[in-house]
Amino acid sequence: MEWDKHVCRGEKLSQASKLDKDKAEAIALPIGTPWSGNLQAERKKWGYFDSEDPDCNFEGFYYDISRALKALGIEDGDCFRTQHYDPEKEGEIKDQTYKVGTKDYRATGAHGTFGINVEKGAVFLIDVASAPRNAAQLWGVVSAPKDHLPELRQISDIAWGFWYQAHGGSDLGHITKFVVPQVINDVTGRLINQALKTYEVTDGEERDDAVPEWPGVTFETGTPPGNALLGSPVGIATAYFLSQHKPEIGKNKYVSKITVFRPDKDTGFDEPTIVYHVEDAPAPLRKVSDSDGNLGKGFRWQQAHNHRDLSLAAEDLVSATDKNDTWYKCVCRGDKLTEGCKVDKDEATQFVTPIDTQWKGTMEAELDEWGYHDQSAASYCSFHDIEDALNALKISPLSKTEGGENYCYYLRHSLKPGMNGSDDKDVPLKDQTYTVNKKTYRMTGAKAIIGANTVSGAIFFLDVKSAASAAEDLWYPRNPRSEELPQLRAISDISWASWNRAWMDRPENERGLGNINYFIIHNIVNIETGYLIEKALRVYGAEDGQPQVAALPQWPGLDFHVESEAGKALLGSANGIAAGYFLAQRKEEIGANNPWEGTMEEELKLWGYTQPKGVTLYCDFSSTEREFKEMGIDTKFRERTKDGQNECYQAHHSKGGPRGKVKEQTYEVDKKTYRMTDAIMQMGVNARDGVFTFFNVRSAEQSAMQLWGTDEVAAEELPALNRVSDISWAFWKRAHKNDAGLNNIQKFHVHDAVNKETLRPVNMALKTYRVPDGDVRRSRLPRWPGLVFDVEADEGKAMLGSPNGIAAGYFLVQHKSQLGSNKYIFQVTLWMSNDGDVQIMFWVKDAPPQQATLQGHGVRRGLAPEVKVVNRSQDSRSIIREHRVLAKF
Repeated sequence: MEWDKHVCRGEKLSQASKLDKDKAEAIALPIGTPWSGNLQAERKKWGYFDSEDPDCNFEGFYYDISRALKALGIEDGDCFRTQHYDPEKEGEIKDQTYKVGTKDYRATGAHGTFGINVEKGAVFLIDVASAPRNAAQLWGVVSAPKDHLPELRQISDIAWGFWYQAHGGSDLGHITKFVVPQVINDVTGRLINQALKTYEVTDGEERDDAVPEWPGVTFETGTPPGNALLGSPVGIATAYFLSQHKPEIGKNKYVSKITVFRPDKDTGFDEPTIVYHVEDAPAPLRKVSDSDGNLGKGFRWQQAHNHRDLSLAAEDLVSATDKNDTWYKCVCRGDKLTEGCKVDKDEATQFVTPIDTQWKGTMEAELDEWGYHDQSAASYCSFHDIEDALNALKISPLSKTEGGENYCYYLRHSLKPGMNGSDDKDVPLKDQTYTVNKKTYRMTGAKAIIGANTVSGAIFFLDVKSAASAAEDLWYPRNPRSEELPQLRAISDISWASWNRAWMDRPENERGLGNINYFIIHNIVNIETGYLIEKALRVYGAEDGQPQVAALPQWPGLDFHVESEAGKALLGSANGIAAGYFLAQRKEEIGANNPWEGTMEEELKLWGYTQPKGVTLYCDFSSTEREFKEMGIDTKFRERTKDGQNECYQAHHSKGGPRGKVKEQTYEVDKKTYRMTDAIMQMGVNARDGVFTFFNVRSAEQSAMQLWGTDEVAAEELPALNRVSDISWAFWKRAHKNDAGLNNIQKFHVHDAVNKETLRPVNMALKTYRVPDGDVRRSRLPRWPGLVFDVEADEGKAMLGSPNGIAAGYFLVQHKSQLGSNKYIFQVTLWMSNDGDVQIMFWVKDAPPQQATLQGHGVRRGLAPEVKVVNRSQDSRSIIREHRVLAKF
């Protein structure tokens, strides 16, 4: 997984480096940067101190790479060093602060030495540590909150400032290489080792089992080893340096190859050096990309200067190098789409961009506004050529007019009544226009013929050509710009409209947009997809005793698991990508990814949990009784007092006994053996007063790391039912017989918070909260009524990013339909109980109605969901994020 992640990241960064800015933005974000010039004033403003006498050791003696530097001709240059702290100030770095405007920030300890050889166009990245990574280590947190960091914090931006300074602002495009000596990053080290095991060796060449001395071993980008090292923590700064400064550089440049070598002598320090070689980007293939690609019969793959017919074979159009790049590009894209579909929306932003779409419902008005019109699709809605396959899948092959279940829709981006048989023969398609908001656009000739079967849950892509692809052909030789195309153009959005239209013929109580079981691409003629299928046939593993087939067989054909390389490539193909975006961007409409519903007694039992009955010692409100009475919350437990309103629930991921025994305990699910984690869930529910209490909670992942003595646990080693929010929902359901009052959730209470990841933001809040006029800052939490923070305050956001805050958030987000409305956490209260323990209360209420924008069809940006995961702890419960989404639970 680590390897695949960095291969994909490197592939995207490489592609973004080669393309112009507007096209690169569809591949890698952010592609722009606010930082330009020498950044001397900006570094000073944001707490950096430049060294007066830095040492870059250009001779290479310190790192013992002098032979390589001499061969590269870069034995001298200008040297710069900066650090995010004051080296002259006494005391610990973590206690240093600086002020920007009226806000105080902490020093992060970030640092870096940068060597610049102007003549040879070389950049040295020596001993660099970024502000986000170093702050987390220095401050003792899993991930530093973004709003506590300097805005100028990326190594690529800081390196650019010194590059500009050394050049005096001129000839900034003469960049030929990045040199990173003495690589000590663990992740990059593992990637180098994997690259050595997997790179292609030519005939007669011996594989290097270890990093050799200079001239080392060189990996081309476009191959998995090269892409992985470009996407590594060390390489990513070089790619962003090139991608984000295209205007100043003056042309598109990219890392073409990567050389790795070890020191010349065995001095006991054998950390490798990496050289990233930079070249001018080749002329791009003439292809405009939508968010979900170009698919179907209209896709064209050709060089910009060579306008050729689709009847040409793939061999004529795509070189061997292009084919190899295409395969790995699609594998990477398919992998990201798969992950983006499987996880919840906030996590999916790591894999799929954009994860949101403004286009909702049947979109008749929106499609009409953006120049589309309906044509008859009757002649296309026939599937008798694949009747055997559809019958086997229990999908009707008949259209509605034939008495079957298939609806078909034909949308064309042209003037009515259409291109075929049009009365408007005096207006050629290439000259047709339409107007939106007083701006005139050209018609593209795009078409989307989509089939939908709501009974079997099947969506058919029958003949599809996106606006970008169609315009590229129609307007040739001029390439279309993004702003010239209709805003509503992604095939995933247009097919979503067709899917909605098909469901409108069903009674409202029978409509189920989430009933999606198949995407069927009928009669594939796409050249790129054809190549991918050919390669998939060569690389898939035939079952034992079965011959490897050379051509596609008839039904039942071949199955490729989506986790296989071939499966990922086909999902990431021009034909498959629309299906991936359709699912990834429509999570709320088709239903949450969460499979866990109900009271879950059997599911918990299946996945190894014991569920003790009765009141545990932890289920006790005696230390907060006075505060709860003031809030009108009952503190008695039903198991102890008949009129008690609280119920205590427990789940323990063990078979009992001392912890040492639990470590050896196992359980089995579907013939696979799992280890017990010792996770503990002790929670209280007060259905009448709408309060959910976390008494003693430790997630499966957190517990497994402690019990098994490891820093990382693979997801497949954990019970599938492992989220605190899911188990919380099961207990909430149990306390509401027949779901009566299920939506009466008013508060989440964290009783006696002891989790270090929760206490850190509490301590931080004490240092940063705004002190009311006439009051003094508290050095410790006060008694009730404590401190109250609005959800939009930094302190409120930080508490929502704590493990318990995350559980509460998921509880609300994943159960909107069961709760009957959007609910959100609007404030957080912190106080100290009589026993001296930290108490947290998350307050819940119904979200205000969404307000429409004055223009367009989205929601007002101030209320729209905006989630950005900044980083994640080893325990999946703790995520540092921007919490604007929480205004719309």
